[in-house]
Amino acid sequence: MATKKLRAGLVGLGMMGRHHARILGSLDGVELVAVSDPMGDPHGVAGGREVFTSVSQLIKAGIDYAMVAAPTAFHEELALELASAGIHALVEKPLAVDTPAAQKIYEAFKAKGLVGAVGHIERYNPALQQLRLRFRCRRAWRGLPNYYSSPRTISCTHCRCWSCERFSYARY
Repeated sequence: MATKKLRAGLVGLGMMGRHHARILGSLDGVELVAVSDPMGDPHGVAGGREVFTSVSQLIKAGIDYAMVAAPTAFHEELALELASAGIHALVEKPLAVDTPAAQKIYEAFKAKGLVGAVGHIERYNPALQQLRLRFRCRRAWRGLPNYYSSPRTISCTHCRCWSCERFSYARY
């Protein structure tokens, strides 16, 4: 028996949207049905799929969930429209321009019993992991070498402070 594919829609075909288009188009069990961007397809990533100019057109295409990769200023409007239509969504970070807007988005998805998620891939960025270590360990700011004790654990080899030894990449 064939498993039903999830019908995905992508909102925004800019710098991040082009990457999401490529990935959504390659996932097993997912059919990227259509994309939406008022500016069209500037990077040529739609792959023959219909390019709509509004999220309402994308919703009418019968999607199960949407990936929102539009500029942050539009996240609230787009997410609220998706939630109102009963569409699950993953919204690129930041979720909204301010906390009240983010709270409004959260409440809209919660009220409908929908999955509303935010992408957070930067927590695995080695540069940001190093910055977190340096914030936790004052001695690390002095430019001392060898901040990692192993590839899996952030650890300060100089002061052995609790915060440095107890945190792993998996938690951040």
